[in-house]
Amino acid sequence: MVRFQPALFHSLVARVKESQLKELNLSGLMESSEASNAVDWRYVAKQLIGVKSVKLSFNYISRYSIYEIFDSLDNSKIETLDLSSQMLTGPSTKRSIKLLYRSDMKYLAQAMIKSNIKNIDLRFSGYLVEEIACLANMVSGKINLVHEYN
Repeated sequence: MVRFQPALFHSLVARVKESQLKELNLSGLMESSEASNAVDWRYVAKQLIGVKSVKLSFNYISRYSIYEIFDSLDNSKIETLDLSSQMLTGPSTKRSIKLLYRSDMKYLAQAMIKSNIKNIDLRFSGYLVEEIACLANMVSGKINLVHEYN
């Protein structure tokens, strides 16, 4: 993994759209949630519009960033989305339950239903069981839940 740099990341994903890749795996180390917020995730999602399988794996992805990603998936060809981060898999602390709420899951479910996504993998900790179950019930058959206890 490489240290995350938002400008370099934007430059990289701009080339993805031109390359006609079918599968993309992006992993990196963000120093903070501020680094995640420095990324224009709507721009990133639009550059990935033709990629069928996308894996995004970063140590920090903010709640706001997840909304931006899902907001931009309407016209994409993404069929499989694998999203993981320490935000979801990090230490099971009381803080981690505050990052995604049941209302967030309803929103994500609506975004998934409107998109072409057929499969989604989310990596998460024990504190999000109820919230993820809520999402799974709404998008039955589209989601693979990877439940990790720390």
